[in-house]
Amino acid sequence: MPAGFRFQGVISSGGRPRALVQFGDQSGSLVIGDIGGRSTDLLPKAWRVSSIDLQRGRLTLEGRQRQGSSQMVTAEL
Repeated sequence: MPAGFRFQGVISSGGRPRALVQFGDQSGSLVIGDIGGRSTDLLPKAWRVSSIDLQRGRLTLEGRQRQGSSQMVTAEL
């Protein structure tokens, strides 16, 4: 996981899965497609929410590297 990022849980709100997270001194929820530095301050810049699995309590993030490649990381409760 990115430095300073904590995955705390999953919920469903309005029929959409949400990940409960903390990044630095901020906390809140993320949805699939959120991008750090664009649509949310709860992720580092250029990191994106790839998937949220309510049943298994998993959050998968994709981070863009400077070389153009990407890195996938998954957190589990």
